[in-house]
Amino acid sequence: MTIEDYLAELDRGLRGPARAKRRLLAEAAAGLEDAVTAYREAGVTDSRATALAVADFGPLDQIRSAFQQDIDIVTARRRALANMMAIPATVGAWKAAWELNPYHPQQVPLPAILIVLTLCLAAIVTFTTAMTTYLATGRLGHRRAWTGTVHALNLCTRGEAAALAVGIATLTLIAPRMFLWPFMFPIAIGTMAPLLLAQFRLARA
Repeated sequence: MTIEDYLAELDRGLRGPARAKRRLLAEAAAGLEDAVTAYREAGVTDSRATALAVADFGPLDQIRSAFQQDIDIVTARRRALANMMAIPATVGAWKAAWELNPYHPQQVPLPAILIVLTLCLAAIVTFTTAMTTYLATGRLGHRRAWTGTVHALNLCTRGEAAALAVGIATLTLIAPRMFLWPFMFPIAIGTMAPLLLAQFRLARA
């Protein structure tokens, strides 16, 4: 197997951002080329040097698994950073929507209050998980030890997006006057868009 064939097979099984994959494959190519050069300088023929370099680099399944872990971490860090930036704006926008809604505070239905509190709690949990994931995976040596936070972040992000969608739909039914305020729908759509867009991009990655 040539180096090009090895890298092509390695690339075929990887999922995630193209930039992260290119970086890892470039590092693999450089390492393989260095190994081939070292074997050639030791007097090994070209074909044998390539075969030895590929064998030394490791089985495809193992290398692909290790590379995929690193790519997943990169993806999770991007998602964590996006959540850390979007959630405070989301909470602030919903706070403004709550304070400026047509209801008097004492007239707001209890289910609507519970929904808003649930959305705020979901946002806090997601933000905390995102910050923990981003900080815990900052150094490569600690990344694989914190894969649990990555899975937790994935779950929280999906949960936050689902909670927003269900919450808005439910508020429309039980407190429709809240949506008479002209800026309510733009706020609702604007706060959901970053989370839904992130999910769409990650699903296509």
